Amino acid sequence: SFALEMPWPHLARNLARTRPPLEELSMMGMCIAENEFIDILKEAPSLRSLQACVRLSEAGAAALTLNSITSAVADSLIANETKVITTGLCPKLTSLDIPISVPCPPTSIISMISSRNSASPGFIGNTSQLSSADTDDMIAQSSLQDVQLVLSSSEAVNHVYRHPEIIACIQRGMQLDLLPY
Repeated sequence: SFALEMPWPHLARNLARTRPPLEELSMMGMCIAENEFIDILKEAPSLRSLQACVRLSEAGAAALTLNSITSAVADSLIANETKVITTGLCPKLTSLDIPISVPCPPTSIISMISSRNSASPGFIGNTSQLSSADTDDMIAQSSLQDVQLVLSSSEAVNHVYRHPEIIACIQRGMQLDLLPY
């Protein structure tokens, strides 16, 4: 059985209008449509903790994935004291809890999780709406530390847990709780 999606039509517009320094967001009790979920996250760049009932598709996982560049390019940019800017919603996110079945493929979940718990310094997300101080703060504090997801099957859960990048994230201290639907 799938949770009923309820519209949240005014939250993204209200966040865009008021620009609160939102660090925690919990949208529980009813599910939100993924497109509205993404619109809300676009307006919450300083979000650190997110709990939401949303059926995250491959596109949703991609929106939460911090894109990276090759380590050679990163090393040269860091050596020249140039900030490495990548795309991805909620670059400060340290806690993610999506307690309903996520229908996207395990590879998308692996990419999203590993992109936010990298051993390489200097990878941050979309900073177009953040101040310089916020950007500097994110370089040190953008690591996803706590993830709770319900995946589509036991096979998907096993695939994610066995992936070398996920094993490395766990070894770096990430708390990962994946459950099959």
